[in-house]
Amino acid sequence: MKVQKTYSELIRFNIAAQNYLSKNTDNKICAAIKTFQKQLQPIFDNYNDERDTLQINNCAVDDKGIIVKNEKGERQFTPKGELKLKADLKDLLNTSVEIHSRIADCDYSDLTDDEKELFSEIVIPKQEIIE
Repeated sequence: MKVQKTYSELIRFNIAAQNYLSKNTDNKICAAIKTFQKQLQPIFDNYNDERDTLQINNCAVDDKGIIVKNEKGERQFTPKGELKLKADLKDLLNTSVEIHSRIADCDYSDLTDDEKELFSEIVIPKQEIIE
């Protein structure tokens, strides 16, 4: 099933999934996570490319248009550029991407509430979040 998730949701999912896999080895949720993670690499590669482009677009340049770097080779930013970069990165994190969920057909009652929220529509059925 195709669903929309933000980069932020996918990053949080990946952290929780790695933690879950470190504690569990062989169940249907682990298999679903491992299958789903195969599609994360190109998604995260695209995110990293977009983030790098935002940095280039907002960094300081000299009068010749060359990117200003410090002695460590890191890009430098003007205060205005850094504020714009911060806003752009926030927007990027909230950008939705289409994913193909891999719902595990199993009992998931042993998952924590956080895992249920983060895994929802990715490797377990949609969870209604009660606040």
